[in-house]
Amino acid sequence: KLVSLAPRFVGDFEKGVDFKGDHKLLEKSLVDHAAIADKLGPYKLSLHSGSDKISMYTAFARATKGRFHVKTAGTSYLEAVRVAALHNEDLFRRIVDFSRDRFETDKATYHISATLDSVAPASEIQDVKELERQYLELWPEVPAGKGFTFPGRQILHCTFGSVLTHAELGKELRETLDQNLATYTEVLADHFARHLEALNAGV
Repeated sequence: KLVSLAPRFVGDFEKGVDFKGDHKLLEKSLVDHAAIADKLGPYKLSLHSGSDKISMYTAFARATKGRFHVKTAGTSYLEAVRVAALHNEDLFRRIVDFSRDRFETDKATYHISATLDSVAPASEIQDVKELERQYLELWPEVPAGKGFTFPGRQILHCTFGSVLTHAELGKELRETLDQNLATYTEVLADHFARHLEALNAGV
């Protein structure tokens, strides 16, 4: 029995950033796909690379009448790195440096448009809040109804596996999360709440 299907939607669904494309064309496509799902299912429409696609969530939920699946696993990792930015600047800078070193190799399996030239290395950004802004972005600075757009997020996103399996960085990041669980809970709750609010607006 078909439970969920992830079709190829119009526009670009790149890792770690908001939807790129024509929102009107996307909504028309979503309505068409939802009609097919009703006729042949019903089954859920699944949105892969779904993290941070805030600007299209409401239309997605509306078109599917709430019958959807959104994948957001990468979001949790980036928010974990944010905890390092807030509580362990040295670790955060080393993660950024390591991610930049791994980027050209690790990006091979991802659909992204970021390049190393699109964001300065950590050594050129002295203020840790600015470093967080460039590589993770800050929700208070994002317009309502929109998601993140900065390329630095993609550099960190597609190298998550290399960081987490690194003998030192992975261990230190887990220790930082354990020591600052309240912060991790807070930033995750805020991040997911923004996702859910946009989705609920269309239900």
